[in-house]
Amino acid sequence: MVASAASTNTLVVGTMYGPIDLDPIYAWDSASIDVIDQVVEGLYAYDLGDPSLALIPRLASAMGTWNVGATEYTVPLRTGVKFHDGTDFNAYAVVAHWDRIEWALNTTGSNTVVVTQVAELYKFPDGTPIVDHVTDNGDNTVTFFLNGPYIPFVALLCFSASYIQSPTYITSLSNTYIDTSTEIIVGTGPFKYISYEAGVEVLFDAFDDYWGGRATLDHIVLSEIIDANARNAALLSGDIDLLLVPMNAMLQVYNFTTGITLEQGPLGTVTQYLGMNNNLINRTWREAISYAIDYEYILDELRLGNAERMKSPIPQGIMYADDTNAVATLDLVHARTIMQSMGFGVGFNINNDAEWEAASFKTYNYTYNIGNSFREDMLVLLQDNLAKIGITITDAGGTWPAFVDRLNDVPAGARNELELFFIGWGPNYNDPSNFINPLFTNRSVASNAADYNGYLAAIEDGRDPFALNDNVQLLMEAAISETNAVTRAGYYGRIQELLTTRDFPWAFCYVSKSFRAYVDGMTGYDLNPMGREWWYPISFTSIADSLSITTPDSSSSWKIDTIHSITWTSTGSIANVMIDLYWKGTFNTTISASTPNNGSYSWTIPSGLDDSTLYYIKISDVSNPSTYDYSDYFEIYILLPSAGSITVTNPSGIAVWEIGTIHSITWTATSSIVNVKIELYISGILDSVLTSGTPNDGEISWTIPSGLTNSTQYQIKILDVSNPSTYDYSDYFGIYNPNPSITEEIPGYNLYFLYMIIGIISVLLIKKKYKHLKK
Repeated sequence: MVASAASTNTLVVGTMYGPIDLDPIYAWDSASIDVIDQVVEGLYAYDLGDPSLALIPRLASAMGTWNVGATEYTVPLRTGVKFHDGTDFNAYAVVAHWDRIEWALNTTGSNTVVVTQVAELYKFPDGTPIVDHVTDNGDNTVTFFLNGPYIPFVALLCFSASYIQSPTYITSLSNTYIDTSTEIIVGTGPFKYISYEAGVEVLFDAFDDYWGGRATLDHIVLSEIIDANARNAALLSGDIDLLLVPMNAMLQVYNFTTGITLEQGPLGTVTQYLGMNNNLINRTWREAISYAIDYEYILDELRLGNAERMKSPIPQGIMYADDTNAVATLDLVHARTIMQSMGFGVGFNINNDAEWEAASFKTYNYTYNIGNSFREDMLVLLQDNLAKIGITITDAGGTWPAFVDRLNDVPAGARNELELFFIGWGPNYNDPSNFINPLFTNRSVASNAADYNGYLAAIEDGRDPFALNDNVQLLMEAAISETNAVTRAGYYGRIQELLTTRDFPWAFCYVSKSFRAYVDGMTGYDLNPMGREWWYPISFTSIADSLSITTPDSSSSWKIDTIHSITWTSTGSIANVMIDLYWKGTFNTTISASTPNNGSYSWTIPSGLDDSTLYYIKISDVSNPSTYDYSDYFEIYILLPSAGSITVTNPSGIAVWEIGTIHSITWTATSSIVNVKIELYISGILDSVLTSGTPNDGEISWTIPSGLTNSTQYQIKILDVSNPSTYDYSDYFGIYNPNPSITEEIPGYNLYFLYMIIGIISVLLIKKKYKHLKK
């Protein structure tokens, strides 16, 4: 059973990190934008429930209109909208916001703090601002005057830096950015921003005067849990309601857990790649590295089949995406040939792994954010894969904020500390330019973490750097203003060809299938290709109250004056339960008139009860006695039967049994023992019950089940059902799986830590191919 905060009408969302930059005009990481999207709104947004992500008006009342030259865009505004501080939304607020954008871009020359890191999204490639100015037309419309045609301009208005904050609030900021640690954001959105405790949580409250109608939710808690295992366990324990990025190893666990919904969405548009510092690693080295990586292992083992190969910097689902180019695949012969062409490994046998692995021609560091289990696993994979071409990889993992600063070259020169790094890119808006211009332009530093330069790349590859068709920089600049769709498609086709087959700025890895896991009864969540979070439509439906007793069961035999746990699961909102004892179909005694509904009650079996196997427990809701459950019949006894003896004879210490084969478990026992219980232990810990009761005839046949860990520390325990103090353990013996596979076997749903063990076993199994590697 999974408990939930739903009964309080509070949504608790589990995430890896909280906001780094709270100011919408400066923020550029997904964790920050997830927060901003609940509080501040733009003129337009994406319909996240539409697979095509159609643009819809938000603070605009309708789609705008262009002039003939595509340099002026007039937008009608929604009326009757309030900011969270009571200020009216109107044309003045829009103009005030874009005046602040001008300050952030330092167009006015008055920005003495720092130019916003998203500046490149609001400038043409030559540095000219896209928007020259915005005017209030006096009729509840505004007009944007552009410095030239910019095809994705309306999509740009959907990006968080284009969202409108209260002019009253931004005036109080006095030409500074919002301080994430001490200040707030004030928008028109469905939720008000309350506070952020770094490393703990972000708090939101519903905005009663939201123009779209008050949210059903009263509160949202964005819970920051860096550790992946702890974050996933929080959903199983009911501490969170919505898990944004479930671990791949836990997907099947969630799929089979009562009380949790696992939702798979469309293939995402977030690209994941191994970045290479193009200033420090030349084209030839980058090509060798690209062909030395085991991409199939990434997809099948590290991502457990929950991703597809990335074959272009523009993912499928975005206009003009082209996955037909011959992107690099694992080809050690090609990679080693490239190395020899540079003078490394000359004379080596091209197929002799040992010879190449013994060499160390170059050492690169690998940077990633600790807590991201996939990127941690990539360190191990890279150390193995690149050793096969004589490259040594060192660990440069760190915190997420420190990683982001290096990616963004903060302070100046910090990016030089990066050599190899793993990062993803989620679109700011839905246009191919947003995947090309920020990440590959040589005109700005913000997002081009690989420091790719179209001119230098052309020279390295022997192309003409001043020919449009040979230079990615020239092609992207032409495409951004090209109004002819066919010509624009041609530009982006050539860009993708050059990047994937000629320049190798990255190793193109994967695009994820999208998953979210959340508690049953949560509705209204839209899992979308953009990976955007919008929690306004979410609500909780009522879950029927129910109770189900798990112990005692039919195998339970409890002695008077001993202590035992009565356990149960429940759904709904039952606060307290009553526990009664019945005997032979008749009420006997009340064990507890009221105890918290926490799933367990410790009971000391009282004296005065008769020996019988016809006892059972009833548990009922104190507030609604019609909700109840009965246990199986079980035994209560006064004196133990006369002691017998048991000796396990097989397996013995020399036994090693293969998964899937059939073996006999044998024992000898005194004839006074009627039935025996047989259990499997590993390293002294109970693994499973093979049978809760079988006749004492000295032998059972057992098929070794899949899912067991290779180990020589297994034992069989056989005990008297009527007198559990009579038992024997076998010698230690081995169980092994010659063909490990990735299978999830779910033994039960009642204890969340069992699921975590299954998830950990899954992670261990998928690493068998590289079991000799060490981090």
